[in-house]
Amino acid sequence: MNRNHITIIVVTFLLASGTAAELFGQGKLGRAREAVRKHDAPDTSASSKREKKDDKKRDERRDRNRNRKRRKKQNRDSGLSLGLGSLFVSSAPAVHVVEHHVAPTVAYVGQPVLNQSVVDEPIIAGDSTVPPLAATPIVVDDSLGTGEWVHWGVRLSAIGGTDFDDIGFGGFGLLLQAPGGPGIDTSVAMLRESGTSFRDHLFLGDVNFVYEPFISSDFRMRLGIGVNWLADSFGGDAGFNMTAGFDWKLGRRWLVTGEVDFGTIGDADLLHTQVSLGRRLNESAEWAFGYDYKDIGGATIGAAFTGLRFRF
Repeated sequence: MNRNHITIIVVTFLLASGTAAELFGQGKLGRAREAVRKHDAPDTSASSKREKKDDKKRDERRDRNRNRKRRKKQNRDSGLSLGLGSLFVSSAPAVHVVEHHVAPTVAYVGQPVLNQSVVDEPIIAGDSTVPPLAATPIVVDDSLGTGEWVHWGVRLSAIGGTDFDDIGFGGFGLLLQAPGGPGIDTSVAMLRESGTSFRDHLFLGDVNFVYEPFISSDFRMRLGIGVNWLADSFGGDAGFNMTAGFDWKLGRRWLVTGEVDFGTIGDADLLHTQVSLGRRLNESAEWAFGYDYKDIGGATIGAAFTGLRFRF
C-alpha cells in the first residue's frame, strides 16, 4: 500500500464522518440550516428534468380543457339569460306605513327608605360595663410563600449556556400568563458556533398562545400553539409549533420549570425541551440552572445553561 492509497483512505474516512463538515466550514448550525432549507437546494438530475417536462405538458393540457369548458358555459349562460329576460317584468310593491302613537307613562316614586344603623348596647353586669368584642385581624407571614407564587402573571427570563464544545448561546423569554387563563409565551435565542476554520451564528425563537388548564398552590401547567422561526444572514424560515410547560414549587425557595416544543421550521421537524431548577432569591427574583436540548432536522444541540428569572 503506497502513500496515494493511504491518502485516499483518510479522505474517504473524513468525508464519511462529521469531522469533514467542520473542516470544510459546516458545523451543527450549518447542518440545521441545511435541513430547514431543503427546498432551496437545486435538483439537476435527469429524472427531475423529465418530471418537470411532464408536469409542464400536464399543465398545458389542463389549461386547454379548462378554457374549452369555460367557453361552453359562457355560451349556454348567454342564451339562457336572453330567454328568461322577457318573462319577468319588475314591479315595485306598494309599501303601507302604519304609525302607532303611544302615550307616555308617568311613574310616581315614593319617598326612599333610609337605612337605619343599629348599634348594640353594651352588656351591663352589675356595676361593670363589658364593651363589645372587636374583630382581631389575622396576619399571615407569606414571605416566599404560596400566595405570591400562585398569582404571578409575568415571568421574564435571561439565560446563557454552552455545549462545552463549539456552541454557545444566550436567550430571553417572556411569559404573560393570567392565572388559570390565557397568555402569551415568547422566546428568542442566539446561537454561535466557532469551528476549526469557520464561524457561524443564527437566531431561533417562537411565539405561542397558551392557556392554563390546571393551577394549584404548588403546580401550574400551560398548553398552547404558535409559530417557530429561524433567521440568519441568508434569510428566514418559519413553521408551526405546539408547546407545553409547567412550574412546580418544591418548597419555600426551590422550584422546577420545564417546557417542551414540537413542530416544524421550513422543511425540518423541530423538537425542543428545557428543564431547570431554580432557587428564589426574594419574592420576585430567581436564580436557575438547567439543560436545553434542540433537534432541528436531525442536527442536535444540547447545552447546559444558567440565568435569572423574574416573576411579578
